[in-house]
Amino acid sequence: MNPVARPNPDNMLAPWHRPFCRWILLLTLACVAGVEQASAYPLTQAQRDRLTRYVPKALEKLERRQPIHVVVVGEGVSRMVTRDERSQDMLSSLHGHFLAGFEAEFYYTGGVRLVNPIGEHPSKNRSHKGEEITFEQFTEPEGTVLSALRQMSGRALLNPADLVLIHAGVNDSREGMLLETFGDALEKAATKALESGAEVIVVGPTLVHEPGAPTGWGATRAYAAEARQVADKLGVMFLDPAVDLARTRPIPDDGSPGERAGQISEAIALDLFDYGPGVKETVLMNPEAHRRAGRGMFQQFLNGLPESGWAVRGRGNLVRPRELEVDIEVSNPTERDKNGVLVALDIGSAWRSTIPAFDLNCAPGETKKFKILYRQRIVSGEGEHAAYAAWQFPDGKLDCPLLISDLYNTTLLDLAGTLGPVKVEWDFSPQQGRRGNFPLKFSLHNPGKEPVKGSYELACATQRARVNFELAPLQTKEFSNQCALPKDKDQWGAKNPVVLTVETPAGKFIEEREVEALRNQRLGETRPLAKAAELIDATGPLQSDGRISLMATVDADFLKVTLDLGTVELQTIPGKPSLLLELSLDGRPSGEGGSAGFVEPVQIGFSDGDGPGKVASISDAAFGEGYSKELSPRGVFAELKTGRDGRRKAEVSIPKIYLYRHDWKVDDPESRIGILTRVNFARRAPNGMSAYPAEARWMNAGAPLCREDASALPQLELSTGESNAWSVHLY
Repeated sequence: MNPVARPNPDNMLAPWHRPFCRWILLLTLACVAGVEQASAYPLTQAQRDRLTRYVPKALEKLERRQPIHVVVVGEGVSRMVTRDERSQDMLSSLHGHFLAGFEAEFYYTGGVRLVNPIGEHPSKNRSHKGEEITFEQFTEPEGTVLSALRQMSGRALLNPADLVLIHAGVNDSREGMLLETFGDALEKAATKALESGAEVIVVGPTLVHEPGAPTGWGATRAYAAEARQVADKLGVMFLDPAVDLARTRPIPDDGSPGERAGQISEAIALDLFDYGPGVKETVLMNPEAHRRAGRGMFQQFLNGLPESGWAVRGRGNLVRPRELEVDIEVSNPTERDKNGVLVALDIGSAWRSTIPAFDLNCAPGETKKFKILYRQRIVSGEGEHAAYAAWQFPDGKLDCPLLISDLYNTTLLDLAGTLGPVKVEWDFSPQQGRRGNFPLKFSLHNPGKEPVKGSYELACATQRARVNFELAPLQTKEFSNQCALPKDKDQWGAKNPVVLTVETPAGKFIEEREVEALRNQRLGETRPLAKAAELIDATGPLQSDGRISLMATVDADFLKVTLDLGTVELQTIPGKPSLLLELSLDGRPSGEGGSAGFVEPVQIGFSDGDGPGKVASISDAAFGEGYSKELSPRGVFAELKTGRDGRRKAEVSIPKIYLYRHDWKVDDPESRIGILTRVNFARRAPNGMSAYPAEARWMNAGAPLCREDASALPQLELSTGESNAWSVHLY
């Protein structure tokens, strides 16, 4: 049958009609496409369900293209601190690229506008009219999760936010913040945002590299696991930019596993930290890495964390002193063969695998088993005098980061396993007002299916206690051992290692901590300051050369702090203070002060000559929770003086009204103010640059793991009577 001839529509129109109709058709299609793009977003049902679960109010605004306001709080990586001219350009940061995804997906023609750009950087990338996505950044170059909590207690929510992004973990890991402190502060910050009516997204830390081994990419992963746990507890969204940052080009399947691990590490480092020849970086990502991270975050926002293509599980055993054995099972649930390499990343910065990588060849449905031995890293000294990196396994969990690279991809995984033969969980709660002695508290947990018998020995300074224990399957028991405080009235502080040795039939392992005890200072008492560099490794009574001392007094209007600097010579440093004083105060009232919380130091700079000091801007809520008023630095009086004997003194007066939450009960030893003083002397480095090195820094405490941690501050009693009360901190 011959096909039926169909008329050509073009032949039915006059020649002048034909181009006109084509234009009509094109315009109609363009209008339809525009309407569809503007009103029917390409969200799958799974994406819509996910966003409805976590950010329903924001989704409703996004779909209607209503103005939406986003607040970002946290650390310096969020701030786009880089090594090039785009440093601190928040629109080019991972969060700027993340919000650019909102702009494109939901058709915000006005784009993204930064309310508070830094320096000369722009507030918008394109000057288009239309509805905007606005965001404010309250990040800080050295910010931690405690900074985020402080920001949430300050001005971060002055403009009502629809979404709050909390990003922390990098500086927290570098400062050695306790995971317990990190999780508690993150939960409080997120809760404040939720209570304000905003919806919350918790953003895990980016990757940093610990030099010296291809396995040194695990430092932040325990903080990512803790952040994810907090997000799950609160029912808020969690994004993990490190997962996308770890993806790199396929590595050829040749060479030994160790050689391939080195190639993988070099490839990731090149992607994240390449700034050109001669620039070495391990923390601050380059702009291209920010772009990758932001785009990856937006895909996670829509779709959740990407499937790894692997299944892992495992169990760890602390069977010998400073050694951890981890049995890992890796399964290939896909329908294709996978040939590659398994890299055992460092656990925190404390545990490193003795063998960095293993061949991993898995058929579909196959499971491979590995036994990986980790050793605790030495941070200083050697032999009997070695100091080991401290680490905690929170709640007895084993968070073991892995990299698996095959011909298809490089995948970052976190093995959440169990730890045996028993798990140790320490009580890190700060102790205030202790007299005579203090308890060291911890729990032992049996994660197994069989009973465990054993003993432990707890050693602190010259005191030792040995106790037998028996744990039923899944049982937890609490233990407490009393330790004596120093009796010498002239001793103001002590630092001692706490060594817990646990023995079971399965083996013996050692848990090491450090305890710092500080005698409360009273009004009018002269307290010596010690060199920070010496305090870090101090053991036993805290010593001072007596060159610098601290005294505090109060009157009806001021808290007065006087620093006797002796005859120290101040160096002239162009553009920088010769003397930088950092004064951290916990001004919360009795019952709150000294507990977990945040502070931010007041910074005062002095030149090399006598005269007034320059007080920097006082951060929001610098004196702790509940301080919501804006405080002018003009109210703080600071002056450097030289006496007739040649001794120099720095005097600082903080107005009482600035500490308006404190009960201010003078002559009551239970009325206390937390006070940490850091005196930094500028020194010209050999390369001509100036700095404030640790050997030219004096402090009135040991080495608090985080300068923003209010619970780590020494205590000042608002009393002139003799004090025999101590504050005790376990690290």
